[in-house]
Amino acid sequence: MLREKQLNNLLKYKEGELYWKIRLVDSTLKQSIATIKKYNFPVVMIGGKEYSKSKVVYMMHHGSYKGEIIFLDGNPLNCCIENLKITPRIAEVSILRRGRYKKNPDKGLHFDKSNCIWRAQIIEDGEIKTVGRFKDKEDARTAYKKAEMELFGE
Repeated sequence: MLREKQLNNLLKYKEGELYWKIRLVDSTLKQSIATIKKYNFPVVMIGGKEYSKSKVVYMMHHGSYKGEIIFLDGNPLNCCIENLKITPRIAEVSILRRGRYKKNPDKGLHFDKSNCIWRAQIIEDGEIKTVGRFKDKEDARTAYKKAEMELFGE
């Protein structure tokens, strides 16, 4: 696992880009070290392992983190520290195309394509509980909200 001090000893961050601190043989080569690889996300190779560029940038500035890194402008290529934010692993937000966030109106609802039904699920004590299966999305939403009221009083 990489640590903040180790990253800051190896790398230099400038305007959303990462550079090696060591001097290269060809000193005219001043390219960013990140390459676009998986799903159009930039990755960095450190010690023979691939790391997400956004995770490396965040860890260089804040140390360790818990949760997932999201991009405030919705662009995964923009790894400026100002564009990165941590959310809980089970995020209750959906990313809009404009890059803003709102509460997901379909929280707990999942469409099962193989059976053409809506499934309502809720998390109780860290476990996923199925509320029911419904042909209509509104019925599933109503059942989820009822279960939410019973469990959490929300």
